[in-house]
This record gives sequence, structure tokens and C-alpha cells, in this order.
Amino acid sequence: MKKEELKTQKEIINLLYLDGKDIKPNYFSKLVKEGKMPTHTKRGSPKKFYYYSEIKPHFIKSSPSEKIEIKSEEINTKENNEELAIILQEAQTAVQQVQIIKDFWAGKINQHKYEVEKGLYYSKEEINKKAEYLVISTKNKLLAMPSKIAPSLVGIEEISEVESTLSNAVYEILEELSRINELV
Repeated sequence: MKKEELKTQKEIINLLYLDGKDIKPNYFSKLVKEGKMPTHTKRGSPKKFYYYSEIKPHFIKSSPSEKIEIKSEEINTKENNEELAIILQEAQTAVQQVQIIKDFWAGKINQHKYEVEKGLYYSKEEINKKAEYLVISTKNKLLAMPSKIAPSLVGIEEISEVESTLSNAVYEILEELSRINELV
């Protein structure tokens, strides 16, 4: 398992927002100054950095017995209805049909809960949050690129060298974004 990347305050606040917590930068800074948030530094940088896994529990309380909300469209799919229709053909009485329907949907609900708890299933909301985080991260990294690369371009007269430097920066951003699923 790869080690979690250090994040800036802005990145932490974005992640918390995606987890449903709207934390203002001033409030976060206050908690850091009071020593309530664990901080880290990078060699040669005066800035403070954070691990999301250390910050998240301060704002988001999770319980293993948390109720899992299931929306009907998540289990009431065409495939499940077709499967139920095939199984119902075996019923010989109306009472058997009712029991089959009851057991079938109870089983599907339990299967869905298990998949969610084990991380085998992602709700539409989770996918949207991850996509939103990817878009925000991409935007932030692209907007930071000019100020990060500009100093290394000063004095370069060869266009091919400038292209190479820019390409390397783009590939570096793409590499970071490819690992984003491990962090969210």
C-alpha cells in the first residue's frame, strides 16, 4: 500500500467539502494554531501540510453501524426484475409467489448493504464526489503549473527545451492525477 500524500490546507478543505463538511479556511487555520490539527512539513518548505486520514476524523464521525440508505433505483433494476420473473415461474401458489418476492428483495437489499460496507459498490453521490474532486484537483494543478514552471524556463532559448520542460510538467500532473483514486 502506498503512503498517503501530504496535502495543503486548500486540498484538505476541498476533500472535507466533498465529504459534506463546509469548513472555512479561517476556522481550519484557527484549529491549527490551537494545536488541534496534526501538521507536517516538507524539507525546504515553511508551509504546513496535512494527511487527510489524520484530519478527517476531527470533522467526520463515522460508525460501522451507520445506516446505509438504499434508493429503490439502486436495486430495482431491469436485471433484478428479469431474475425475479424467472424465479417466480417456479411458484405454484400465490402464497409462494409472495414469499419468493419477499425473500428475493430482502436478499438483494442485504447484498447491496454488504457491497457498500465492503467498498465493492459506489453510490452515484460517491462517484459524483470523486469526479468533482478530480475536476477540482485538475484545475488547481493546472493553475499552479505556470508559477511552478516559469522559473525553470527563464533563459532557455531553444524551443525544443521549452517544449520538453512543459511536457514533463504536464506528465507530472497527469501522473499525480492517476494516483488520485488511492487518496479519495
